[in-house]
Amino acid sequence: MPLPKGAVQFDGNKEINLQQARILIIDDEKLLRWSLQQIFAKENYSVITAEKGMEGLTLFGETRPDITLLDIHLPDVSGMTVLERIKEMDEDAIVVMIVAYGDIQTAVRSVRMGAYDFIEKPFNLDKLNILIGKALETVTLRRELKALRERLSSGDDPDCIVRTAPGGLDVRIPEGGVEITEVERRLVEQALEKAGGDRGRAAGLLGISADELKHRLQRLGIP
Repeated sequence: MPLPKGAVQFDGNKEINLQQARILIIDDEKLLRWSLQQIFAKENYSVITAEKGMEGLTLFGETRPDITLLDIHLPDVSGMTVLERIKEMDEDAIVVMIVAYGDIQTAVRSVRMGAYDFIEKPFNLDKLNILIGKALETVTLRRELKALRERLSSGDDPDCIVRTAPGGLDVRIPEGGVEITEVERRLVEQALEKAGGDRGRAAGLLGISADELKHRLQRLGIP
């Protein structure tokens, strides 16, 4: 029987099912919030919305969403300030900035501050769906890596198979197990392959910085 989307299987029988994707939308435009909520509901995502920045910060702390869509311009506090505070709460938080057409300089600055990416209004739905799909792929992979590391570190079920969601990484650990360094090597190599050799994207898939990936490549002897 095939695994559910986003599941990690250990030892052929045990599964860790990933929770339904949660998306937080922080934007003061009521119609935009409603429209996005309808779009994401069709994908069975759990959607939470906030009209103001401070309300959004409270909801982020309470719900820890997988993805946050954050408008740069909010009525009570700058979206850049909200981004900064979200990253203080969770440095790995995936935040997609919503920017007005032509506000590219601010959008680029937000990415330098830790935003995952940005999207311009009015939305191109195809572009939005692709962006959310990539972001959720990153979320899924990070969870799978965390689950694998915890299981290997605990010493339980050393013989396991990790099957990721469609399009994700697929690391098979043979009977008898392997050294965790070898698991890391396989994950890094597959991340690079999946990213088409783009080290920046591969680092994002692995949930580490580009500098950390560079260090790991040197340590593992991967050119």
